[in-house]
Amino acid sequence: MAAIITNKFRINNAEQFSESFSETASETYYLFIGRAHSWASDADVQGNTIDEGTDASPPTPNDDITSEFYAYDDMIGAKIITSSDVSFCIPRRDWTTGTTYDMYEHNISSGNAANSGATNLFDSTYFVMNSAYAVYKVIENDGATASTIEPTSTSNSIFETSDGYRWKYMYSLTSAETLNFMSTDFIHVSTDSTVSAAAVDG
Repeated sequence: MAAIITNKFRINNAEQFSESFSETASETYYLFIGRAHSWASDADVQGNTIDEGTDASPPTPNDDITSEFYAYDDMIGAKIITSSDVSFCIPRRDWTTGTTYDMYEHNISSGNAANSGATNLFDSTYFVMNSAYAVYKVIENDGATASTIEPTSTSNSIFETSDGYRWKYMYSLTSAETLNFMSTDFIHVSTDSTVSAAAVDG
């Protein structure tokens, strides 16, 4: 029988995981560091050779009991993760001049791919972060042409830049959010209460 793991199911799993840090009977999670020596071939207590890769290419972790024991053996220290250490994130897409971005569409699918080739909303390039860490949604991409004017307005209304793109300001990252939750691949997600209060269905 055909089956699908829907995006709503994935989102629910993410929400449940996030909530597990702050529930009354919350789970306890730790992040640990370890491995004080270089990656190289080693031997176990029985004298069997263990190929541990190299510093440039460490081995891929396995989901098995033996690998878990090795991780504990190499552990140096650990930090408990609290609810304030957890954030929902989205892929980081820095606005770059000359790039053609997808516009937001609610019906992206394999039968209606976005301009970038994305076949689902989550892979679509319909949002960007500017140089001031403000995040925008692309409402119109001027017929799939390149964006050349960086969006900077924080108006609650949709605005247009001179390159024909229409944008909607969503939120800005605080200095704490950029420090704690921004990497080369992901950025923090938050809700700007002023923006959400001014939102209109349609």
